[in-house]
Amino acid sequence: MFKEHNQSVFRLLCRLGASPHDAEDIVQETFIAANESLSSFKGESTLRTWIISIAYNKLRNHRRSGAKRYEIEELVETFEDKRLPPDELLVQRETIRRLYRVLKHLPEEICDTFMMATFGGYSDHAELASVLGINPGTVATRINRVREALKVERKAMEGKQ
Repeated sequence: MFKEHNQSVFRLLCRLGASPHDAEDIVQETFIAANESLSSFKGESTLRTWIISIAYNKLRNHRRSGAKRYEIEELVETFEDKRLPPDELLVQRETIRRLYRVLKHLPEEICDTFMMATFGGYSDHAELASVLGINPGTVATRINRVREALKVERKAMEGKQ
């Protein structure tokens, strides 16, 4: 279980704003909790969804404890595709910076929903709703709210050029 899912859990936690150090701790806590409660896993969702929901709850608890969020520049590194040519890598970095500038002005739960849908492999709103403990309509609303904020940002950037 750990071997199959630990890297994807780690990446998702980093993309949701946890530092690599904090993400490592949360991954460990997640798999300890999952192992301890494996007998209560009913199979109503996939094992991956169940593990991610544990990790997300651990992340939320971590945030409530006052943990510092990762800074934009540090987050950019979690997305970089080092295989890209330098000019494309610069475009990718700027796109990610712009995304995080928009996200930092929105409520955390909206940002998390968008990030998990966009970068966490949860294109199915029902599955993501299961992870977040909300209904699929709320997932769609949150994603649309970020998309609208991104459109406003894009128009503002176009107006500056």
